[in-house]
Amino acid sequence: MVIHHGVTMVLVPLSYCYGYVRVGAAVMLLLDPADPPLHGAKMCKYMAGGNTASRWQWLADQWLVVFAITFFSTRNGMYPYIVWSAALEAPRYIDHSKNPNAYLKTYLIDELLAIGLLAILMVLQFFWAMLLAKAVRKALQGGHAEDNRSDDEDEEPAEDPVARKKK
Repeated sequence: MVIHHGVTMVLVPLSYCYGYVRVGAAVMLLLDPADPPLHGAKMCKYMAGGNTASRWQWLADQWLVVFAITFFSTRNGMYPYIVWSAALEAPRYIDHSKNPNAYLKTYLIDELLAIGLLAILMVLQFFWAMLLAKAVRKALQGGHAEDNRSDDEDEEPAEDPVARKKK
């Protein structure tokens, strides 16, 4: 998650500074729509308080469906096209004929850095899609999806291995 936010915080201003405003805007437009359903699902999950038969749990599961559809369509369906377009289509529309030396500097530093950052985000999206697919599969099999990324505050801390040996 830290990598995702760090890359995005570099990519969006970089896209503005180097004239890739459309790429930065597309990144924001495609990565943000999945967040509200995710937060809605989490909020309902917290309201359920562990009661799997409550209406809040049912709402959490419904928000998970909305989140999954939004996630897969925007982040795994549309976003790879942005990466492909920036890597293969954009160079055709940039005129570097006036100064070939500037082309090497611009291409090697600006364009490749932006494409590399876009690719890092894409790999993260595919990894998260795999985790989401597992959660959706579990929900479809009759269970309820759990957020395995966050620690449960109700869990007891693990026993210290040194203290265990002394017993």
